[in-house]
Amino acid sequence: MTAINIDNQIQTQYTFTIAGKERQMTFSDVEASELSKVEFQVTKLINSITDKELKELDKETVEQQTAYLENKWGELRDIILGYFDKHFGAGNGKEIYTFYNESTRALATVFRKVADYLDKVDVSQAKINRYDRRHAKKQGA
Repeated sequence: MTAINIDNQIQTQYTFTIAGKERQMTFSDVEASELSKVEFQVTKLINSITDKELKELDKETVEQQTAYLENKWGELRDIILGYFDKHFGAGNGKEIYTFYNESTRALATVFRKVADYLDKVDVSQAKINRYDRRHAKKQGA
């Protein structure tokens, strides 16, 4: 009888190359909770910009509209910077943000990519998913 090694199929320790540096994270329940918290905060922030607010904003000057949106981008950036600082060490959030030319969109994309990897603790399934995507590209799908 052949033993199936489950240990080789589960991954909770990650090394990400972000902003030209290797950054490590062990994904536990604490990190899962923090990740969910940040995702909820980001969703809540985006949802806070309602149609009513946007209609009211249309009555404002361009400078006021710009200031409003810059404030929302700043809130989003601060949430994500805090997450990276907490999990990769103080100052890492700013370092990542600076590396990506101070782009909040790039910062949010990096966060989303980290979150996507952390959602896959089953390495064998993640490998299958990567193979399927590569295979689909080769087939022209």
